[in-house]
Amino acid sequence: MLSLVRNFVIGKDEEQTTIFLIDFGLARKYCNKDGSVVPTRGEVGWRGTARYGSLQAHLRNDLGRKDDIESWLYLSVELYKGALPWRLVVDRTQIHAQKMEHRNSRRKYLFENCPNEYNLFLKEIDSWKFEDKPKYDEFLQTLNQMLKKCVSEKGYIPYDWEDASSSQRNTLSCSDRAQRRIEERSCEPGGEGE
Repeated sequence: MLSLVRNFVIGKDEEQTTIFLIDFGLARKYCNKDGSVVPTRGEVGWRGTARYGSLQAHLRNDLGRKDDIESWLYLSVELYKGALPWRLVVDRTQIHAQKMEHRNSRRKYLFENCPNEYNLFLKEIDSWKFEDKPKYDEFLQTLNQMLKKCVSEKGYIPYDWEDASSSQRNTLSCSDRAQRRIEERSCEPGGEGE
């Protein structure tokens, strides 16, 4: 996971509870200038890290927004639990088989000790097609509810680097900032998705 961790940085000052994703070396535009989704290219080479790769990545199919969310979910499960079930598997074909198995007969083990919302996220992801726009606003709303529930049940536990005086205020509004960023970069003519 170390190589993937290098792709995250911590915000400063009022954004000290925001973790930013950097290094978009494998990213590509998903919208045309008119706002329409760029069609899939079909089969392409392998992209990404096998541990977090979407099912479509394992099949060497073109990747879209749904695949980004699926990879994020694997990373989130790993951060929450400490490990993914296929953590010791090296062969990509075997990792793909493990992901399929944990979607079906072993699903409860993938999400064991995780919030139930993770299971619901995967069901939603699996219902999307390549060209579908993920329901970012619903995901953010659910994540914000999960955060508030956790804080109300366990109290706020600051990150090691946080200034304790501002951490509570910043955390409860972090998904609002993320929502604004998504809206600013929407897939509309002239938007970031081009």
